[in-house]
Amino acid sequence: MSVYFEAKRLFYNQTGLGNYCRWLLRGLKQHDPAETWHLLTPDNGPSPYLKEFTDASYRIHQYANPLGLARTFMLGRNLGRGDILHGLSAELPFHSIRPNYRQIVTVHDVIFMSRKHDYAMADRMIYTAKLRHAVHTADRIVCVSQYTADDLKKYLRVDEQKIRVIYQNCDPVFYQAQVHCTDETLPLSLPKSYWLCVSSFGPRKNLNSVVEAYRTMSREDRQPVVMVGSGRLMQPFIEAVRRHELDPWFIFLHNLDTPTLAWLYRHSLGLIYPSLMEGFGIPAVEAMASDVPVIAHRGSVLQEIAGAAGIYANCLQPEELAGAIVNIQNNPQWRSGFQIQAKEELKKFDNSTLIHEYHQLYHDTK
Repeated sequence: MSVYFEAKRLFYNQTGLGNYCRWLLRGLKQHDPAETWHLLTPDNGPSPYLKEFTDASYRIHQYANPLGLARTFMLGRNLGRGDILHGLSAELPFHSIRPNYRQIVTVHDVIFMSRKHDYAMADRMIYTAKLRHAVHTADRIVCVSQYTADDLKKYLRVDEQKIRVIYQNCDPVFYQAQVHCTDETLPLSLPKSYWLCVSSFGPRKNLNSVVEAYRTMSREDRQPVVMVGSGRLMQPFIEAVRRHELDPWFIFLHNLDTPTLAWLYRHSLGLIYPSLMEGFGIPAVEAMASDVPVIAHRGSVLQEIAGAAGIYANCLQPEELAGAIVNIQNNPQWRSGFQIQAKEELKKFDNSTLIHEYHQLYHDTK
């Protein structure tokens, strides 16, 4: 049996789905260094990850992909009987006749179905068609959270017997007590005490709630917030900060490498994560691994991910979010309590356990 991965995002996506792909393939190599893992990727030019994945544990299969057609329709041509194709980003190729290999697909979220107004109609139709084909074609489906699995069953009536929920972990650097910040000037430019917010700027991320929460706080209670991310709503967010004269309390950073981001977590008061909807929420795992608390939206997937290590508020209510922020920063004993809880919650993200679950999945699927 050989396992092939649709690995475009491993090579060409530096966040989100790309991080998941790289975490999985690194873990598989560590768990079974004698195995060869096959990576299918379009030849889209240079990738910063190409060198890492060219050692003996991996075999890269690059292919021409005019108009994206080869990836969508002909990806399985190199696979033989008994091989497995794992689509790592909610897609499997379309074929007029089902090939004789087995197929697995990982589904990260179905937010384009539950929050339709956040997406253009054409995009939503394409995403839905691809996902519907993938989940009904796949022999097994991996969901990265129970929250996503429940949504998948709700919107696409997927057979529950095909679904396995397997979490993912964050980069090991977040677990290191001593992290080197590669930008030597950054620590000198930051305030001694600050909150961290790691997020893209989009509607469901609900970042304006942080601005509204800070408007309700007294000046004495306001601690700076370091915003790490980018996105189409970043400029309107900055304008809102300026409009409400909150400039002294908001700092904007982007394009950080992983060690620098880990340093920021480790030295922060905690993570403010007001997103209304996620499929998983890897920043929560990064925060717990860094021994800092997580403030998140009540009712979101973060309650599954952070569990007892999080503090939850209705982030659509500015006073409630502000209260959570002030309570954490003014009560150091709470922070100690959350650190103890985080160690328990992090057990469900143990790398060896999760990678073993993937090995078992491949064995059961062949």
